[in-house]
Formats: sequence, structure tokens, C-alpha cells
Amino acid sequence: DIDTIFVFGNMLVTDAAETKINAAADGATVLGDYLDINIEVYVDNTHIGYITELPAEVEVVIPANMLPEFPSYNSSYYTREYYVIRLHDGVAMRLNAEMVNDGLSFKSKLFSTYAVAYEDVYTGGWGGYYPVVGGTSSSTADKTVTSAKTFDAGIGMYVAMSVMAAAGSAVIMGKKRED
Repeated sequence: DIDTIFVFGNMLVTDAAETKINAAADGATVLGDYLDINIEVYVDNTHIGYITELPAEVEVVIPANMLPEFPSYNSSYYTREYYVIRLHDGVAMRLNAEMVNDGLSFKSKLFSTYAVAYEDVYTGGWGGYYPVVGGTSSSTADKTVTSAKTFDAGIGMYVAMSVMAAAGSAVIMGKKRED
């Protein structure tokens, strides 16, 4: 009977490792808590070792109780994006992550040192959407704004309006002459 379990543990990192992690964060704020994430292998309830690399990515969820406390932010003007920075065999890489009910979810096939990071992206208000009266709204994410729907009457409409105005004037002038 073979069992595998994810093991999460807090750890300290060297200054060199911290420098690599911060460089890979690429502007995101690293929260300074480092996790050692490994897969332990048991055969018949006997621990036989660790797996640090899998042939394919798997989803990993860092449990909520293992996450550092995130600073508050104004969600009306910012969207928070989450990352984990993986340091494996001396190479640091920033991976996208998503906050889920159970914790922070990401995909990886390499297991060793991880740091949790985030970035608050300015959306300009209204959650990244700008209202456009009479038209549609668009997100700042695609950097386009759809203008309001307008009506272009064209020359035919102007001619028809002129004829109706002239006819109305003639009716009014005709009534005045009858008086």
C-alpha cells in the first residue's frame, strides 16, 4: 500500500535564496514567510522518502492556516493578484496562484521552497470598469472603451425634416390668411 501526502512547513532561507526569490517576484510583494513544500512517500505506513519532482503538474493548495496575513487593500480601485515564487535547484520562478476557499491554489511539478507574493493592480475605480451611458462598458484589462451608440441621420433625414418644416409653415401661414 503506497501513500503520498503533501507536507507544508515553515522554513528560513539564506540571503542568497531570498535575493533570488525577490528578483523572480518581478515587482510583486513577497510576504517574507517561506514554505518548504514536499511530497512524502509511505509504503505500508513506513516513511521511505520524499518526491521533489513529478512528471506532470498537479494542483497544490496551501492551506489557509499556513498563509501569511495579507495587508488590506481598497478593492474599489485595485485588484489583488496572487503568486507563489518557487525556488528549486537554485532557480526561482514566479507562478500564478488563485485564492480559493481552502487557501492559495497553484500548479507545479517541482517541490521545494516557496514564498507567497501578491500585487495590487490599479483598476481606476468601479472594479476596473468604466460606465458609458447609452452604450456598453469595457474593462481596463483590454485597454479599450466602447463609445455610446449614436444616430447619424444622413442627408435623407435632413431633406424630410426640411419638407415637413416647410409644410408646417405653409399650414400656419394659410390659417393666418383665412382669418
